[in-house]
Amino acid sequence: MKSLDNFSVQPVDANGVPDKATCIHVAARSPIQAAEIVLGETLATQGPVTRLRALVWKLAEDYTPVRIPLFFP
Repeated sequence: MKSLDNFSVQPVDANGVPDKATCIHVAARSPIQAAEIVLGETLATQGPVTRLRALVWKLAEDYTPVRIPLFFP
């Protein structure tokens, strides 16, 4: 079983604009699980920009930030 990682979830509003004032930190096994915990809905890694629901951030091994966009399927 994969151990928990730390993620930061930034919700995206209905207009596709990230909420820059909100960044929720959560421990999860994957970026998708982190966003689903925060938003309470099923998400996917691919989709049209109009269905963007969250940006998930994590630090890579070299401590550079990695952004993962997630979409409503």
